[in-house]
Amino acid sequence: MRIRSKFIRFICLVAGVNLTLSLSQGFAADPFPSIEIPVFHNGYQIKKEIDRSKGTKSISYHIQTKFPAAEVLEFYDSYFNAKGWRSSFEICQRHWDRLPDGPKAGGPGGKQLFTSWEHPEFNLKAVLRLEYEKVDGKWRNELAVRCQLQPTPALSTSQKAGNTPQKAPVMLAQRWDQKVDIKGWWMSEKLDGVRGYWTGKEMISRSGHQFHIPTWFTKNFPSTPLDGELWIGRQQFSEIVGIIRRKVPAAEWKKVRYLIFDAPQAEGGFEKRLDFARRWFRQHPNPHTEVLKQQICENEMHLRRKLGEIESLGGEGLMLRKPNSAYTVGRSDDLLKVKTFKDAEATVIKHLAGSGKHAGRLGALLVELPNGIQFAIGTGFTDQERENPPPVGSMITFKYYGFHESGIPRFASFLRVREVF
Repeated sequence: MRIRSKFIRFICLVAGVNLTLSLSQGFAADPFPSIEIPVFHNGYQIKKEIDRSKGTKSISYHIQTKFPAAEVLEFYDSYFNAKGWRSSFEICQRHWDRLPDGPKAGGPGGKQLFTSWEHPEFNLKAVLRLEYEKVDGKWRNELAVRCQLQPTPALSTSQKAGNTPQKAPVMLAQRWDQKVDIKGWWMSEKLDGVRGYWTGKEMISRSGHQFHIPTWFTKNFPSTPLDGELWIGRQQFSEIVGIIRRKVPAAEWKKVRYLIFDAPQAEGGFEKRLDFARRWFRQHPNPHTEVLKQQICENEMHLRRKLGEIESLGGEGLMLRKPNSAYTVGRSDDLLKVKTFKDAEATVIKHLAGSGKHAGRLGALLVELPNGIQFAIGTGFTDQERENPPPVGSMITFKYYGFHESGIPRFASFLRVREVF
């Protein structure tokens, strides 16, 4: 009887400890009550966790989707970017890596991908982990998803004093999903140049790097910010990049125009901010600068007619801007991009020799996506690009029209070498 009573007390003690732990975890105060972590469509086995000791909250679940789950990444990208978060990784840095062996990893053949976003005001990071398993040599179409909010470590004094450039506080576009009624929105050409943000003192890139621009090019610029595009013409991206990359300004800058599409800190909505830019340069002329032309979109038919016109001339597409909208930093539903194709980045891993009319020069590029999928791109190159193709190891941008079941982009065509400024 004494042994039995001790055993019963032990069981009650263990049960009490477990119950206490469950209660402390289940009813822990949410460290970020105003920030929700979304769940992708049809997610199941959803589990929410809060760790008070680390100040984190997370959500984990499973979904049925095929490798490489590009739509899940797009879902979280859209969500966090719309909330003002900034990606900690460029898309080219997102790689599916092999999971370590072990029962939790699903054994050899499993793959995992990490990516994250940071919020400059909240001092927070959102970390996303995706995990697939491979059983008997075949992928399971079940994806394990875990997204966690956690505090961002404070910068040290040396980090604060470092030379890492601060990203330009620019407004970024969402893709038009054809659900938004764009009647009455402002419509302009999507330029294939280089984004240039005038801080009031200097011109910087989207990533915060200063452009080495001749002083005469920015003569009479205002002391308030401007947002626009450094542009030469359609399908002249390589040339504008070559000019901008030079640390010593050259005479070629005379070819460049700065096309303004917003004045971020001017008063009022979109129309009033553009009026500010127009009035400024009427009173303070600059021959290298103009405000980008805007046109009212009458309806979807008008949009598609204009899109076809721009693309037939070699343009990339259109931009749509909601009337009287504010300038907000990060992804915004008030700014939409419209193209008949999508584009993405891939790494060049091999040059494939040409044949027939391309004998003796480039036939195609063998490239690799961030998820490890390899495929060849053989169209979209000029004669000059076939003679001097993008080097192995470089990053390129290509256009495509959806994916095959294998994960390979459909009708992929070369656009340009991806330059990082």
